[in-house]
Amino acid sequence: MNAVIFDMDGVLVDSERVVWESFRYAGEKTGVPDVERMAIIGLGLNDEAWIKRFRQEFGADSDRILEHEEAYLQNFYANGAAPAKKGAQRLLEQLCAWNIPVAVASSSPAAVVRGRLERVGLLQYFTAVISGDMVGRSKPEPDSPRSASAPETRWRYWPKAA
Repeated sequence: MNAVIFDMDGVLVDSERVVWESFRYAGEKTGVPDVERMAIIGLGLNDEAWIKRFRQEFGADSDRILEHEEAYLQNFYANGAAPAKKGAQRLLEQLCAWNIPVAVASSSPAAVVRGRLERVGLLQYFTAVISGDMVGRSKPEPDSPRSASAPETRWRYWPKAA
């Protein structure tokens, strides 16, 4: 094995549960039913594709829903972090012990990726971190994993701290 590339949300960090809860909360606050389904519909979409789909689904209610959803997330992350998925740290430790380079390729913005991984103690294991705002096309296109697998990328974007 030459290297391992991980997605972040739902693979390394249990953030999808937090997003689902934020939409459930927004639905309760606005009285709009089934808002939490957007947490599932939006899996793997970049921000631009997701917001377009969201506005198609909820139209005039979109801004009110997003206001409550974002407030929930800001409060949640100001007071804690989504936990690492069970076994993630142990797996990353073992890969590093075997000297296998490890990268994360996520559609989330760089600041979000670094912040979430750092808060759960996983950032230190990665040789490369490729985010959706670092590539020409984010999910569902394959640019993030391709960038993470390119040998020159490992050192050009996020060299591992010594």
